[in-house]
Amino acid sequence: MAELDPWDRQPGETSKAYEAFSIYRDMGANRTVRGTAEALTKSEQLIKGWSGKNNWVARAAAFDSIPGKAVAEAYADMAARIAAQHERLATKLASRLERNLDLLPEGADPSIRWSTAQAAAHRSHSFATDLVKPESKATDEINKAIINLLNKLQGE
Repeated sequence: MAELDPWDRQPGETSKAYEAFSIYRDMGANRTVRGTAEALTKSEQLIKGWSGKNNWVARAAAFDSIPGKAVAEAYADMAARIAAQHERLATKLASRLERNLDLLPEGADPSIRWSTAQAAAHRSHSFATDLVKPESKATDEINKAIINLLNKLQGE
């Protein structure tokens, strides 16, 4: 048998108690036992008894956390995709800059392409350090490579 979520009808919970819980649950931040009793034209004592017996407060809190969990999971997925994309782009950029940097004559002013590459590398580095994710060895290595390239482009 599949595990029940806290906001599902629980074993031993009557259909009337569950209907009342559903109304209570769906009231959101303004939920009260009194409001549920009024909505059902039932006594507040009856609703309070069902609430205590069937753990409504914790069940409603679990229901309230669903959107937050969904957003957090979606953000984690998005951050992972962005981090993977960042790694691919930063690696490609670092490789191209490394290959072509030595072709620039000593003391020569970088063209607009080099300035654009420098700006892109800087933005890429800033983005990588802004991600609120645990640092990985690969990310650290990419960030160090980008910093080294930025320093070379700036003549340091």
